[in-house]
Amino acid sequence: MENQSSATIPSSVRKAVYLLIAALALGLPRTMIEWPALYEQASRLPNGLKIMIGTQLFSFCLVGALLLLVYRRHNWARWVYAVLTVLGIPFSAYQLSGAMLSAPASSALGFAQLFLQVAGIYFLFRPEANAWFKPAARESGSPA
Repeated sequence: MENQSSATIPSSVRKAVYLLIAALALGLPRTMIEWPALYEQASRLPNGLKIMIGTQLFSFCLVGALLLLVYRRHNWARWVYAVLTVLGIPFSAYQLSGAMLSAPASSALGFAQLFLQVAGIYFLFRPEANAWFKPAARESGSPA
């Protein structure tokens, strides 16, 4: 399969990828804000710190890889990202609403992440993006 140059990527897909990268990037300041509480929880378990750091790195790499694959026109990656986000919304919203008083800055960043993810998915499924991800369009090299 031939990779498409960035010039042929529809604007809705480009916007989606930028929004989703921004959402991913907000994870770093959130982790820094939450580090004391995360460290305290992790230190209670044997190898807890290693597990926590490994989980954070794995999650970051997984999301980054999915975004790269979306950018490279892999339709399945778009669907996997969308499904994971939709499944995570109730858990994220519950956790963020519960943390509003104890960690307002982290909660604000979390809600911003959630908004960016939902907006990104919206752009990933616009008609222009749907046409670009179709197998026939991919084989012909045209966006529609």
